[in-house]
Amino acid sequence: MAMLQGSILKVVNLGDSGLVVVRDGEIIFQTPCQNHGFNFPYQIGSPDYMEDPNGPDEADIFEVFVQKGDAVVVASDGLFDNIFADEMAQICWNRLARGDLSPEMAEDIALTLATTAQTYSGNPLKKTPFAKEAREANAFGPLSMPIGGKPDDTAVIVALVE
Repeated sequence: MAMLQGSILKVVNLGDSGLVVVRDGEIIFQTPCQNHGFNFPYQIGSPDYMEDPNGPDEADIFEVFVQKGDAVVVASDGLFDNIFADEMAQICWNRLARGDLSPEMAEDIALTLATTAQTYSGNPLKKTPFAKEAREANAFGPLSMPIGGKPDDTAVIVALVE
């Protein structure tokens, strides 16, 4: 969740969804993923339906200075599991270099990011953040390590700072 107050973006985040701010083709801020362990993110839920849910008090809170031309990308883990941050920044920059900060451009960036993540999620040969983390955690053993993307729901919202 994020709210802009003047030039300060106030961010609250819990779990493996996240937010990045892109400026001039570089990620200047990214929320950290909150996990109990590999592929086991923090989640808010009712104790009636979940064993040991996380609470809102466990959310991370940030304040980020933003300026005209910045892209704020808020997304589910379907984006962050399948596209490395530097590629997200490049996708944003390729469009923002033209100086168009219109709502249509924000929609175009969001659609491109979501479509790219979905494409990568179905590619068993694509090197992705999820596959990298799985290898580092030895999550699937030495013989069955995932190499490709992680199929998942993917929601992406992009706001362009004017």
